[in-house]
Amino acid sequence: MRNKLFAIAALLSISLSAVGTHQSRGEKRMHRENGWYHIVQGTAGSITKRPIVTVKDFVDLRIETDFLGRRNITGHFSRRMLQAWADSTEHAHGDIIALIINDTIITAPRVHARIDSGTFVISTPEEYDIKTLYHNLIKEKKDSILALVGNLGANTIFETSGKAEQDSLTNALDYGELVSRGND
Repeated sequence: MRNKLFAIAALLSISLSAVGTHQSRGEKRMHRENGWYHIVQGTAGSITKRPIVTVKDFVDLRIETDFLGRRNITGHFSRRMLQAWADSTEHAHGDIIALIINDTIITAPRVHARIDSGTFVISTPEEYDIKTLYHNLIKEKKDSILALVGNLGANTIFETSGKAEQDSLTNALDYGELVSRGND
């Protein structure tokens, strides 16, 4: 059944998706960091071990409605990941990439061209709770930022503002820039 679902997902265009867990026969269950991964056709472990881009590098996430009236999440990657995303999508032309969240394939689009803009769309079947996914992505990014800044976050907007303001700031922050400023 999983193989059939995966095959169906492989035939879908970039705007369509599949949701489900994936584990090849004989493959030991491996925990993966939440993010975008290459799918390697014809191998036992078809999901690469290393992500292309992880959730902490998502910027400017938004819930939007597509031309069919379905809700999806759009976003960009941090500047430091733009080249990696562009190169990966060029390399994956005609292949599938997958967004893995909590070791589950959330969406698995086929790549049709190099994507230099660093943009992405997360679209799922209608029954999938896109709003909860959005809030979970923001929370994960916030947790990554707070882990990076450590005690510096104690008296910041993260501690003194409401959830909406915290989420807005988290969504706008570029994790990559924070990392590079911390290394200066």
